[in-house]
Amino acid sequence: MKVATRYSHSIPKLVCPDGQDGLLISTKFLNRVLNVDVSSATITVESGVTLRQLIDEAAKAGLALPYAPYWWGATVGGILGTGAHGSTLWGKGSSVHDYVVQLRLVSPGGPRDGYAKLRTLDTSNRDLSAAKTSLGVLGVISQITLKLQPMFKRSITFTMKDDADLADQVASFGYQHEFADML
Repeated sequence: MKVATRYSHSIPKLVCPDGQDGLLISTKFLNRVLNVDVSSATITVESGVTLRQLIDEAAKAGLALPYAPYWWGATVGGILGTGAHGSTLWGKGSSVHDYVVQLRLVSPGGPRDGYAKLRTLDTSNRDLSAAKTSLGVLGVISQITLKLQPMFKRSITFTMKDDADLADQVASFGYQHEFADML
């Protein structure tokens, strides 16, 4: 089986339908923001919620997701399920998965389980780290709770430089700027 959002699916064939016998699971209707908790600064969403929906709902409560990929059409489950959530030289903080505090996963089960297992992992469960970066091999993400921060403003500066010594500049630039990009 393979998971697809309302817009797309991942290209890697880690999990791929088997010809006519495969199963495609859509998150098209898992598109609700379930809770925004201002006191704990968290938001709980279904996996088909787009990044834009998440950012808009968090902003209404005066909260923000500290880091997010550029394309607002990506779904939260898709970002986590495909590893499209960023990386950093700074340790923790520049990846969406760094802000996941709870996940709900659906995975295959036996007859006693009704052929599906529903697991909720939170920060007290050591499997959460594996699940939030598992690329979907541990199950289908159906719900995510993210830790937010108070609303903030980020500035962007565009600078053009000679790239003759680009290899020498890359690491230095990355360590100087937490949310840096090079094009």
